[in-house]
Amino acid sequence: MGAEDVRGRRGRGALARLIALLAVAVTLVGCATIPESSEPEAVGPRGDGRRVAQPAPPPRNADPLTLVRRYVEASADPEGGHAAAKAYLTRRAKGNWRDDSSVWILAREFDTVYTGDRDGGRSEDQVRVLLRGKWKGRLVRDNAFLPESGDFEVPIRLEKEDGEWRLAEAPDGIVVTIDGFNENYTPVPVHFLNPRRNTLVADLRYVQTQPASAQPNTVVDMLLRGPSAALRDSVRSAIPDGVRTRSNVAEGTDGAMLVNLSDLGQQTPQSRQLIVAQIVLSLEKVTNTRIKVLSENVPVVPEQPDWRRADIAPFVPDTAPNPELRGMAVVGGRLRSLFRGDAVKGPAANYDVVSAAQSVDGGRLAAVVRSASGGVALRVGGVEEALSEATQPVGQMTRPTWMPPGDKGATEVWTVTEGATVLSVSANGQGGWSSRQVNAAELTNNGPITDLRLSRDGVRLAAVVGGRLFLGSVVDNGGEVSVRNVRKVLPDVLNTVTSVDWQGPNTVIAGSSSNATPVVRVTVDGREWKLYNASNLTPPVAAVTAAPNRQVVVADSRGLWTTVDDTEVWRVHDSNVAQAGAIPFYPG
Repeated sequence: MGAEDVRGRRGRGALARLIALLAVAVTLVGCATIPESSEPEAVGPRGDGRRVAQPAPPPRNADPLTLVRRYVEASADPEGGHAAAKAYLTRRAKGNWRDDSSVWILAREFDTVYTGDRDGGRSEDQVRVLLRGKWKGRLVRDNAFLPESGDFEVPIRLEKEDGEWRLAEAPDGIVVTIDGFNENYTPVPVHFLNPRRNTLVADLRYVQTQPASAQPNTVVDMLLRGPSAALRDSVRSAIPDGVRTRSNVAEGTDGAMLVNLSDLGQQTPQSRQLIVAQIVLSLEKVTNTRIKVLSENVPVVPEQPDWRRADIAPFVPDTAPNPELRGMAVVGGRLRSLFRGDAVKGPAANYDVVSAAQSVDGGRLAAVVRSASGGVALRVGGVEEALSEATQPVGQMTRPTWMPPGDKGATEVWTVTEGATVLSVSANGQGGWSSRQVNAAELTNNGPITDLRLSRDGVRLAAVVGGRLFLGSVVDNGGEVSVRNVRKVLPDVLNTVTSVDWQGPNTVIAGSSSNATPVVRVTVDGREWKLYNASNLTPPVAAVTAAPNRQVVVADSRGLWTTVDDTEVWRVHDSNVAQAGAIPFYPG
């Protein structure tokens, strides 16, 4: 960050000296009326979203506090390399400023105050301002949102240039409010592959809203650069390293979106289809036209040059349980249907169950069952079959959670024993089940785990640790399974969490013991959260279950409640399992 020397005034003759004296007098009067601080205000979206060729200039005769506030507002507009924000900098600062290092995102309310004293920090032509607010997060270089919390403070030095205050030292990167960010950036899932199943996994990124015509090129560029830091160890790409586009991704004369890649090398037919699938699904949110995927001007899949979303259906995992699988509930130690309320079929109906989980395909059950010794053990098996004991009895065990099924159906389920040991229990190929410990130190170092849910695509997990919500990724290198890239989500809001479940691949639902935030929906990156209507609920919310295209069901201190979205009032669940102590669960 550079500083520009204050320019001296030169005059010739008495008239010039008189003009200079008058200019100094006016400046001193202006300094005497500079306010000490600005009132916090909620800054909402500005303008109607239309772009103009030239950004609006800074307001004339603005005091330093106002100028810094307007600089933050202007910074939200990314057009022209943040030309609107650059207009607030001195000429020297413009040359030193890097707007591409990061985007710092603040809560809606922030303020500006002077720092230093009148002899040091403040003078006729120089002043320091402290920009203060609350962190929301950062948009990092890979265009992923990284949540942050706590206080945000950054000092900014201003100088007079041509009679107007300008920023002489601005922090590298962009400082915006969450409203400004939401107005100018849109979320786009970029798709990579689950290495164990060759199915597509969404990696949430953000692209500039305008110009819309540039979005496809940006999305493909992000895809070629690889997964974000949060998923880098958990997913892979079928596109070889070093592959680039030969031309901009844009709509051709035939109306199709053209993606022309450099040489892909030797690829199997399946790899070529996976490459196309990644590109087509990643572009789904930014174009509605058909897509041509080429390599060196030749179709990647020779027999099919044009692609649409329906053509890649085999590679898109069905994370939504079959509609016929209505869910189950543990009621008074017994497994019952969540839909009808009657007992489940088979031997599982007779176990003394603490908690349970049904696999996504509906074929298997995992149940935490009370043992004769007084502890609990995990039993696993077919839905209508006797469940085999898969672990030794322990004192405590979280409700189970299934990995997505593979070619042989559901073969892996996770749980946590004694709040500290994460176990992966897998079919051993001999009709039984064996367990191994997951390296989850990044998670367990934060406290006792009381709930853990795998995403239905199998690459992420959500956990309640010490009453707070954590998200992480699952890494399986073929030898060791571990939990990586763990991050705390909304610690200022969610600090009494009791239960969590996945509503979709990019969204979780959390229940808590708080009267203020009993049920909350949170995006997987923590950028956005919505509070569900609290009417009719009586916390604590002991259990939550959610799934794509399903009503959310929660268990509070009085029974089971359900709702279709965050604006609706909770209604009593219409089955006869809606009683206090019931634990509902959808497949997953």
